Amino acid sequence: MKAFLEKIETQFDELIAAAEPDLRHLYRTDRGAYLALLHSVRHQLEQLIIKARDTMIKAYEENGEHKYNDKDYEYVEHFINGLDSRQRAFFNKIEVDDIDQMYQDLLAEFETVKNTLKCTQCGSLLNIDKMYFLPTYVDCPSCNTQNTFNPSQAMYDFAHHVQTQPILNPDCVDAYKKYAAIVGEAQPSVDAEPSVEVETKTATGESDSIHGISFYDYVAASKMMSTGTPVEEVIKIFGVEVPVWTEVAVMWGQRMMQGTLGNLFMEYWEKADSHPKFAEKAAGGQDSPGVVKLLNDPYLLYEANNAQLAVVNYGLDYGEFLLKTFGVTESDVNAAYIRFTDTHKHDADLLSELDRYGWKKKEEYEAKFAAEQGGNIADEIEL
Repeated sequence: MKAFLEKIETQFDELIAAAEPDLRHLYRTDRGAYLALLHSVRHQLEQLIIKARDTMIKAYEENGEHKYNDKDYEYVEHFINGLDSRQRAFFNKIEVDDIDQMYQDLLAEFETVKNTLKCTQCGSLLNIDKMYFLPTYVDCPSCNTQNTFNPSQAMYDFAHHVQTQPILNPDCVDAYKKYAAIVGEAQPSVDAEPSVEVETKTATGESDSIHGISFYDYVAASKMMSTGTPVEEVIKIFGVEVPVWTEVAVMWGQRMMQGTLGNLFMEYWEKADSHPKFAEKAAGGQDSPGVVKLLNDPYLLYEANNAQLAVVNYGLDYGEFLLKTFGVTESDVNAAYIRFTDTHKHDADLLSELDRYGWKKKEEYEAKFAAEQGGNIADEIEL
């Protein structure tokens, strides 16, 4: 068994070493390609872990009876848990290291910019003493004219990243808190920001909205983005542009860092797929041919929806797969799925049947993609 586990560990280490340079490069240059490679590498690492666990069970159990030495069994369990921890640490380190580099790049940018900004009224140099990640008023030291400092897109991106990442990647919370504090310290207060629209808290406990975007809106949109849906496509629902959304995300992130919205976040994350604004968008107007096609064939809908995990696990493009395989788009699938599950939410038997069918199709696609790519990395390792 130990020799077998050594083979697993060698493959595990070799895959990480081979993937790390590409993942680091793509994380900064091509987010879509990064996510595709990340899912593919993660899937292969998980296949190695599964192979170790399944082989252990097969070797130590016969006909439901345990045939193992406690010490050996504990050794294998410890080995498997160690691989799982190393996998999480590997992906987290890439993102934490990158945020460090992003901040150093911003510091260099700030040193250049702070000595070049001039007053729009008298032309005097403005005193920019710290980085701002949101549009901020800066008074001219010579004529007292109030100038508006507009952060670069890189500053917007950095602020959004440090506020949302701890939610999607809980293991990185401590590392990101350091940068969340920097972002927060470099902001005017929420109350002092003149453009922020504040609404009264509702009786259900929903927090104030920012630019008309409630906390539920923010969480539901963040979940859609976490699956790879482009930010521009998601925020169309709210009628805002990327800079406004970034400001909203930063401010909601600041409030979450204060520790008052954690439980509400998890509640909203769980029901994000039935968010009314996304459902209204799916239901409003004339359905696309793709939505009509999927609603008329719920088995096809669940096949297309459940195939997503298989597609991304093998580094393939889900949008391209949908068009080529079913003649529909990702937006068609999302809209039809929200509509169908909401319409049939009281028919548990039907939804369970469709879930089982969709999961079976996902497994079939995984087997197909693995065969096309020469098999999984764990397939060649035998006890």
